[in-house]
Amino acid sequence: MKRCPLHVCLLISLTMQLSARTWTNQKGQSVEGEFLRRDGDAHVVLEIRNKEHRMAIADLSEEDQQWIKEQVEEPTEGESKKGPAGQVTLLGVPVKPGLNVVPFDTSSYPFDDKNKAHSAKSNIHIFLPEGFDPTKQYNIMVTLGTSSGKNSKQSNSIRHFGAPGAAKGWVVMTSDSVKGRPPNYGLMWRITMIDAALDVLNEEWPASVEWNLAAGGSSGGAKAAQGVLACMGSKEYGSRRIAGLFLTGCNEELYSKMDRSTSPSRKASGNVAVFFSQGKNDKVAPPSAAEQVLDGLKKEGIRKQNYVEFNGGHGVHAPHIAAAFTWLGEHCAELDAER
Repeated sequence: MKRCPLHVCLLISLTMQLSARTWTNQKGQSVEGEFLRRDGDAHVVLEIRNKEHRMAIADLSEEDQQWIKEQVEEPTEGESKKGPAGQVTLLGVPVKPGLNVVPFDTSSYPFDDKNKAHSAKSNIHIFLPEGFDPTKQYNIMVTLGTSSGKNSKQSNSIRHFGAPGAAKGWVVMTSDSVKGRPPNYGLMWRITMIDAALDVLNEEWPASVEWNLAAGGSSGGAKAAQGVLACMGSKEYGSRRIAGLFLTGCNEELYSKMDRSTSPSRKASGNVAVFFSQGKNDKVAPPSAAEQVLDGLKKEGIRKQNYVEFNGGHGVHAPHIAAAFTWLGEHCAELDAER
């Protein structure tokens, strides 16, 4: 986005919409512009002559800074951040039903040395349902990318799940480096990225701490989903309310193989239900492998299981994704009723 100092903006025509106001900087220079949104904690975005311009809040007059504060008030405890007219925002970016991509800073998170510089700037990719209100109770699924293919990215994983999940009233989210696939595209990188994104949601939308959390993926993403869900349910990662798994093309049980410090309690695992979508002709992850995965999960306390086959090979079967959101949603409703 183009930056435009106020002394440059003064040269632009002042013919604006009726909702525009006069903005003044610390030097007393003024310009007409329409407030669009906050951009993080330190900047605002104004519309000037039908173009967006990003400005530092600290460069504006005290009167303008106070006006911004009143328009985008910090939430009181238990409330969520909203923009003008109650518009929902995430890190200062207005979000709407459907797909939203929100930049966030992950530089403070403990990536390994190979991934640190690569992953300092990241994006949250999040699908929201119609009528989304962050103060309400939702189910959220985090999606994990497959490890196969040099061009595979974490953000690719949401394309199968986002729209079907939002249509069923779910929030669907993943997070990815701005640069995409890092040098070390291992499980710990994916765990760190999801943990960072969930931390952002919990800070910005406090009610999300109580949301039921599921994880999903295909092939290598299905393996990663097990590891991510196990970690998110452990004390080290905040004992989140883990509730569901969606697995397809999966030939390895990874849930039990996490370090003891990043493993959930037996009780937490007992709250998890798994929907397993299996291709009858899958040569990479055949039905016999699926049986072993489900047996392993059962030993870990995940006893509520729905195994469904489709006529196909190694891949994602779209009808099963929609069915999984329905089935897992019913399971989450039961959990909410018991709590």
